[in-house]
Amino acid sequence: MSIKKYLLDQLKSGFPLDATITLSEVYALNPLITESVIREMVGRLVKEGSLLKVKAGVFQFAKEDNLFNGDQIDFYSAIDTLYLWDRSKSRIGYRSGINFANMLGLTTQTASVDTIISNAVSNKRREIKISNICVRLNAPRTTITDANYRLLQILDLLTDFNGLSEYTIEQAKSILIEYLKDIRLSDEEIDAITTKYPLKTQLIFAKSGIQLAISTMRKKETF
Repeated sequence: MSIKKYLLDQLKSGFPLDATITLSEVYALNPLITESVIREMVGRLVKEGSLLKVKAGVFQFAKEDNLFNGDQIDFYSAIDTLYLWDRSKSRIGYRSGINFANMLGLTTQTASVDTIISNAVSNKRREIKISNICVRLNAPRTTITDANYRLLQILDLLTDFNGLSEYTIEQAKSILIEYLKDIRLSDEEIDAITTKYPLKTQLIFAKSGIQLAISTMRKKETF
């Protein structure tokens, strides 16, 4: 069996057919094959149409009808894998900006370019394009986890609230509290996270009464 066929069979048996796979994952699965050989074989698989190149070092399985329908890269699978979740399904990123405000019902506006904050992004803010769809990427102010990502989303929102919401803080307060009601962070943990944000954001958050409402709900659940 050729190395090329071996790699393709290995990937198909190890990943779902709708998966987005990185070269680093292929390297890890094949410590006895040099990285240069792996890159060459993956390149051949892309050239022959068995794999689709998402971006440098990232690819997906080609769909069976790819010859008839052309490029079928799954944008959302790529974004999930690269920036929102790790392989263990732990949170590493979240959506922010105007589309997040729209999701909460705070604005009727939407943006054609989604904003994503992710642990997988360096400090440099930038835009990338995947399958002709642009996404704006930025690094978080603190490491994103399953426990804190909702709070980070709300603090991002408060940082540019007037530009993102069609409502006042007081009008939006119940929506924000509802979104945060299930977070399991202590007051000390919340304080440590909020200090990563500008003083203006800290003051808005403090004056809004959101933390007090969350703390009160948490105490009620312990009784």
